Amino acid sequence: DYIVIGVDLNREYGVIGSFIKRKIFSKNGRLILFDSNFNSLKNVANYVFGTDELESGFEKLKDLDSPIVIYKNLSEKEVEILNKYKNFRFFHLPFETNSIGLLKENIKHKIEKSKNIIFIGKNLQGLKDIAKESFTIVFTPYETDEINKFDLLIPINDGFEREGSFYNVDGKVVNKAKVLDSKFETFDLKAILEELIKVKSL
Repeated sequence: DYIVIGVDLNREYGVIGSFIKRKIFSKNGRLILFDSNFNSLKNVANYVFGTDELESGFEKLKDLDSPIVIYKNLSEKEVEILNKYKNFRFFHLPFETNSIGLLKENIKHKIEKSKNIIFIGKNLQGLKDIAKESFTIVFTPYETDEINKFDLLIPINDGFEREGSFYNVDGKVVNKAKVLDSKFETFDLKAILEELIKVKSL
């Protein structure tokens, strides 16, 4: 069984959406969909619930045997509900193809609420909308319209996964090289982190 929470796999993750549909059409699994918005998979799903029906929906589906839960973002309440089910397996979707390498390290994608947020990454879109009440510090080499929204911006030499290797959709390691340079004075992120570690250990 496949439980999909709050994401349209057809529109956002076509490869995964096609895989799930093949399983459903060949009767090799059921699709249980939790989404309060329009979702193109509703017509092929075996069960459809709103995202606010997560707990009551699971109560109705007593025969779930080690289902795979597929999600992109989870609220704290949703995490709490899902943690009650020890037989569930989880697949947290990357925001970008390059982020698949993070999945191998079990870094989960969920909405975090905190007084202070330190962000090191490439995709700043929508970050401040999630962290409206937080003091947000961003380390990035990228100059976009989004950078004016943050409380403190620290320009760095290299962006996250701009060079080195990453995992693509097929799970293959792909090498990439840095091709962009910042026109601003930048800082070495590695050196900053090393200094922070030294201070913490004193």
